[in-house]
Amino acid sequence: MLLVEDHPLMQQTIRDIVAGCCEVIGLVVNGGEVVGTALRLLPDVVLLDVSLPGESGMTVLPQLRATLPHTAIVMLTTLTYPAFRMEALARGANAFVCKGQAATELLPAIREALEASGLERQRA
Repeated sequence: MLLVEDHPLMQQTIRDIVAGCCEVIGLVVNGGEVVGTALRLLPDVVLLDVSLPGESGMTVLPQLRATLPHTAIVMLTTLTYPAFRMEALARGANAFVCKGQAATELLPAIREALEASGLERQRA
């Protein structure tokens, strides 16, 4: 999994949540580095924060989807607007998680994203 998150406390929280389920193979803290790092690491899953220095996650999302069409992408945000969620899904996200609910919703969202991208069947 490639973790794209610029806040150290949230980085650690996510690592704690996914421990035992997913291996974090890379960390990106700037939106401008996401696509290049993803191309280099070829992760099964990208956890992509919406608010990043440089380019926003929403800007990077279509580029990431076009470059790695079979990679599962889970958007992370503090924003809870339904329209925002719909926009992220329309731009190519497989799942969307509000950071406030990450403890209970992140792992199911990762599974959902893997299934949607076809990777879960390949792992079985």
